[in-house]
Amino acid sequence: MLAALQLVAGDIAVAEEAGHRVSFRVSRAQDVDNDRVDAVLAASAETPRASDAAAEVNRVMQWALERARREKGVSARTTGYRTFPVHEDGQIRRWRAHQELRLESGDVEAITAVVGELQARLALQSFSFRVSDAARRQAEAELIDQALAAFRSRAEQVQRGLDAKAWALDELSIDPGMRRPPLRMQALGKGAQGAPAVEAGTSRIEVGVQATIVLE
Repeated sequence: MLAALQLVAGDIAVAEEAGHRVSFRVSRAQDVDNDRVDAVLAASAETPRASDAAAEVNRVMQWALERARREKGVSARTTGYRTFPVHEDGQIRRWRAHQELRLESGDVEAITAVVGELQARLALQSFSFRVSDAARRQAEAELIDQALAAFRSRAEQVQRGLDAKAWALDELSIDPGMRRPPLRMQALGKGAQGAPAVEAGTSRIEVGVQATIVLE
């Protein structure tokens, strides 16, 4: 676990008024293993007739769904279907159909194997790693406890440093803060050979506590 307590210029402010209100922020951060994988592939076809383009995309997508659903632990769903005209010289010359297939799994080997096979007839649009909701909630729960402990320690430090007799909480808010974006792999073209070479990596999750205390 990587933890960091942040205190920079401007993080502490002392109000010049009765009661000596002091505002500051503390945070705790942790690198969490990415345990979910999302992949997006697309099927497209371009023909003189819209119905032919739609039929070709439907055939490819049906094949892809059947293959993906045979892989244990991999969920699949289609999205983003559309058909639109292709114009040349101001007139409709062809029709293009397009649909996406979204895969999700917690098994990196399983989903990369499926993606490798599907690239024979679909184009890989994106391949990304992220922290699952359950793992994120668990990490945030632990970080909240740590951040609150850091807040109490900092409040006591401020009290001692300013020779105050005691401190009382005035306001407090908890902020999940920023997370590093999910790792993404560059999209490959249709027909790329083999499964993508990937590494799950980690994502940083941070919880901050912004507080105002009153010194007595």
